[in-house]
Amino acid sequence: MLGYGVPSWHPSYLPLDEAHPLAPSNAYAVSKVVIEELVRTFARTAPGAFGFFRPCYVVSPEEWAGAPTQQGHSIAERLENPALAAVSLFNYVDARDAADFTATWLAAPAADIDGEGFFVGAADAMSVQPVAELWREFAPALGEAADALTGTSPVFSAAKAEQRLGWRARRSWRTELPFCRPAAAAASTTDTLLETA
Repeated sequence: MLGYGVPSWHPSYLPLDEAHPLAPSNAYAVSKVVIEELVRTFARTAPGAFGFFRPCYVVSPEEWAGAPTQQGHSIAERLENPALAAVSLFNYVDARDAADFTATWLAAPAADIDGEGFFVGAADAMSVQPVAELWREFAPALGEAADALTGTSPVFSAAKAEQRLGWRARRSWRTELPFCRPAAAAASTTDTLLETA
């Protein structure tokens, strides 16, 4: 619905947030924009709390364990080949974090969500290197504004969810992929290998 993926698209600014202009480029994206506007209409005209959220590329526990993603490759392959993750601008969110957000959202005071939308994403990018080092080759549409996305900074910001609702994603590819387990687990594996050698 933001329009990325279309050759002529460029962000107005980065990181992308809920206030970024929309530029739907297909019927699916238009339908999402229409639904969000209906939610805002209800929020303006009806009593209650009406809101919406936009989850990033959702990753299930099975996918962390190696099951194929909806694109047919593994999460490890997305990290090994930045071109695969660049399609979604390196965004993602763990399914359990998305569920935690939903619970937080449903429990929030009406004033915090009525008419509001939220991005729901991980606090980092789905990339080993900073997006600032990858965009020229793999996501040139991001433009020079992406140079500010240093370290693990994601392209999509979930700051509004943290500021308004106190929600922040707790999981990342660094904590969930088997080869990124804590040092203690790695040491245990090394000990086992040494014992069997």
